[in-house]
Parts: sequence; structure tokens; C-alpha cells
Amino acid sequence: MTENNEQNLTKTERLILRNQYAILEFLSRAYPEFAQVGNVIYHDPDTYHRFQNILEQGYSILMRDITEGIWDIDLSFEEQKEILNILDMYNDLQWSYDELEEAEREGLTEDDVKFWGWDGNSPKGELSFARLFCYRGADEYVDVMKVRPDRFERVKPSPAYNGHGEWLNNYKRMLQVFLPFKQKLVRANWRSFTATEIRTILDEFPDPDSQRGQEVRARRKLDADRQQ
Repeated sequence: MTENNEQNLTKTERLILRNQYAILEFLSRAYPEFAQVGNVIYHDPDTYHRFQNILEQGYSILMRDITEGIWDIDLSFEEQKEILNILDMYNDLQWSYDELEEAEREGLTEDDVKFWGWDGNSPKGELSFARLFCYRGADEYVDVMKVRPDRFERVKPSPAYNGHGEWLNNYKRMLQVFLPFKQKLVRANWRSFTATEIRTILDEFPDPDSQRGQEVRARRKLDADRQQ
């Protein structure tokens, strides 16, 4: 709910919200334990009563108190699809690594295939969206050691891992290699990735202008020249 929309709620919308908060006030007064479920802290009865007054009187400047914590996440359909593809990629990379025998890993380690996470400070909200596919009912108070994993439980660290880094362009380069690989495997007999395929995907992660990126691409060129 944006600031402009908060200031222009119709009377019907205000009535609906007011009634919702009246129900929450009743529940929190009748059942004191309702104020806390697990690690999630809900409002106390007096706060719910205050919200009702704000809505009844139409104090638009105070609507922000009610909508605090409601984010304006701006992810397009394609951006959401991209996030799921990235999680799927790391799911397959880590699963494939686990499937390899020690002698087949060609020097790869578990750290090589670890997931770098999302930046929780990103205004786009990639981290929050990824949480929906990590743990059922996940939110910022969730204890990840006690909840049931969801769709991408294999990805380590958790798909909700806050990496504090701008990794998106790195992930995108990896996807350009991963997606064609996976399409071929889906059309053929499905199998895990080989160590060489895993490394080829991982080699796209470093920025091309970084020292590591230049080393990777120089090695790749040398390998290609040797094969000619």
C-alpha cells in the first residue's frame, strides 16, 4: 500500500479494516497468548484499539502506523521467474556435487557451490520473495533451525540467506550457461551435472573485469586453443 493510497482509503475500506482490528483486539484480550506465536510478535490489544480509532476518524497521516512493515516490493513477473531459476540452478549444482564421488570432483569443494544469497537491503525485495520458496510461512522472525524446509531446502546456505552483496549480475551470467545445459538434460535422460559442467557454470560468476574473472577466461581460452 503506497503513501498516496493510504491517504485515500474509501469509507468501505476503512470499515473493513476497522472490523478486522476489532476482531484482533477481542482475540488478544480474550487470549493473552495470542500476542506471541513462536517468535512472531503481534500487537497488544491497546494498539489494535488505537488502529480502529485512526480508521474510524480517517486520520490519513497516521495510516503509516498501521501499514508499517508492509513493503512496496517491485518485482516483475520476469524478475520473479529469474529468482526461481537462480534458486533452481544452485539446487542442481549442489545436488550434482553431492552425487559425485570424491575422485570425480576434479578439485571442486562444497564451498565452490555454496549459494551467495540476496542482499536484504535491495529495494526490489529478492530476499523476501525467495523466502516464500524456502520455508513455509517464513518471515523475518523465523527460526530456520525449527521450521520445515520447502521447495529449495537443498540450497545451502538457506535460500533466504542474506548475502549483503550485489550478486545478481553474477547469477545472470551463470544462468546463461546453466539453462541451455539443463534444457539438454531434460530432453535427454535426466542426470546430474558432471564436475566439468559444474565448473563451466561457476566460471561465469566472477565479474569479467575482475582479476579472478580475467584468470578464468584466460584459462578457458587456453583450453579452447589446446583443443583445436
